[in-house]
Amino acid sequence: MQNFKLGFVFLIMNAQVWAIKSDQQQKITVDGGGCVMRPQDNNTECPNGIVIKQGTMVIRGAYGLIYHEKKGVQKIKMSGSPVHFEQTMDSGDLLVIKAKQMDYIKADEKIYLKGDVNIVSEIGLTKGEEMEIDLLTQEISSVSEDPDHRFYMEIEPSNDNN
Repeated sequence: MQNFKLGFVFLIMNAQVWAIKSDQQQKITVDGGGCVMRPQDNNTECPNGIVIKQGTMVIRGAYGLIYHEKKGVQKIKMSGSPVHFEQTMDSGDLLVIKAKQMDYIKADEKIYLKGDVNIVSEIGLTKGEEMEIDLLTQEISSVSEDPDHRFYMEIEPSNDNN
């Protein structure tokens, strides 16, 4: 299994539904086409597109399924061509993540990304076919079993004059 771990701090997202600290106190809004809320199953499905917002965070997908329990989001499954995630970091930089599939699992404190994964942040560009982001350690790992699925990264040079 090809498993590269990068221990650099990405200041990605805090554990509460991908939100950074400044966004955590904001309401979460879900807007979508043909959404159906099923209280008996603790989920909301949006088969005709979905937009999730919380503060500066915006996620857009062609399909979304949100599992919620006791006023909290437990899991989010989204797909699209691609799913588009963006959030302004506390530093003012924009984080953009694109993938064909993006799943958030609260119990794991991880985001699972699959299919043409592309992450653009203040540090540069990270690409792969199948990746996961650990929200507790802020590590990004390439987890594809396929040896042809490469991990690729471009790091922008620092503009510091120190």
